[in-house]
Amino acid sequence: FASWTCIQCNHNFASKLHVDLNNEGPSAIIALGGFSGGQLWIYDPEHGTHELEVSSKLRGYPDLVPGTKIKGRLVDIKNQWHFFDGRVPHAVLPFTGERFTLVFFTRLRWHKATREDQAYLSSCGFSLPSPPADDVDEQYPPDVPGGDDSEDSDDEIEDATEEDHLARVDKLLKNA
Repeated sequence: FASWTCIQCNHNFASKLHVDLNNEGPSAIIALGGFSGGQLWIYDPEHGTHELEVSSKLRGYPDLVPGTKIKGRLVDIKNQWHFFDGRVPHAVLPFTGERFTLVFFTRLRWHKATREDQAYLSSCGFSLPSPPADDVDEQYPPDVPGGDDSEDSDDEIEDATEEDHLARVDKLLKNA
């Protein structure tokens, strides 16, 4: 994958029709497990062949009102990656069996995270995107007194225990 800041793991979850307005750029998704059904439905009014009924308002799509039937295309994501724009309405069709999904995406305004948090994500194997050129001054705020010249930050990441990593992830999630 080119880059991402988040990995979402789901178990036996069929998302209703929604829009991921807090995403930036493409998402990558794969479904794994012993299941049938569970295709990804993506809004496609021009070429879609499968209708869904809008059950609630969709942010960013004021013309798609509840009760309206809209067309989309079905994508089989079982054991295969698919890239799509999560800012376009999408849903998961019903399925039977055990189904796991992994969704890789970039969170909007990810570059506002501290340099320390960005370094931590990179140390965990996240491939962070390039920061936007128009926001260079804001993207790397100083983390702590001593700021960017802290010599032990990389060592702290390398020497961290699994409990340290879990606590760090918990902190990142609470601040997201």
